[in-house]
Amino acid sequence: MALLANQLVQRGFCVDTLCLCNGQNDSVEINKAQALLLPYPFSVEDGKIRTVSGDGVPLQTILEQLTPGTIIYHHGHTRGAGEERFRWRLYDSDPELVLQNAVISAEGAVNALMQSTEDAVVNLHCLVTGYGIFARALTRMLLGIGAKVTVTARREEALRLAQLDGARTLSLSEIEESNKNWDVVMNTVPAKILNPDVVSALKPGCILMELASKPGGFDVKPAEHDGKKFIALPGIPGKYAPLAAAKALCDSVIRTLEE
Repeated sequence: MALLANQLVQRGFCVDTLCLCNGQNDSVEINKAQALLLPYPFSVEDGKIRTVSGDGVPLQTILEQLTPGTIIYHHGHTRGAGEERFRWRLYDSDPELVLQNAVISAEGAVNALMQSTEDAVVNLHCLVTGYGIFARALTRMLLGIGAKVTVTARREEALRLAQLDGARTLSLSEIEESNKNWDVVMNTVPAKILNPDVVSALKPGCILMELASKPGGFDVKPAEHDGKKFIALPGIPGKYAPLAAAKALCDSVIRTLEE
């Protein structure tokens, strides 16, 4: 978000920041704001805006100082009573931002995979669960490197699309009967679809990569991974390529402000 503020300043916008650095509690004239950009991807938790210090700023304290009609960019905040006086804009309602984040996330996931194995990606057989925008970008990137990729999903349309992209496919309903000979399992589905029996049947040394938001797809506790390597990667764009993530957000904000 600090990089996003810099990007907006470079584009000619007047930007104030609040709690983007440890110890930063600037006297910001919140009532003059025409747009409020809440943190991405996790905007509000337990009624507080996430901050670097971890203390959080009560959202209600900010809203009380905003002028009605102010545009508020957010990610997944459920509006409460009285908050309809503002114009709320969901970051992920911009398809272009979703696509850019998917590509950044795919690159970050592949980078994490490379750092987690002593083998070359071209030698790996990867299972990707789900086939949304992120999973498709990830599959295409893995295939481009030369990895063998199997995609498992519920919808037939998703499986047909994965086949067209060059991946092997497996219905999610068939996963328990499959041979489970994958080197890597990369989950993009935010639902418990990989039960303990499936995880236990995976071959020794298999890398389990949790790429989905909570609750994730592995229905097992960390202690139950049976010697397999578990890697959780929440918020990939901001961690792997924060500048690219900031540029994507900046472009999206400007696009929607113009609208």
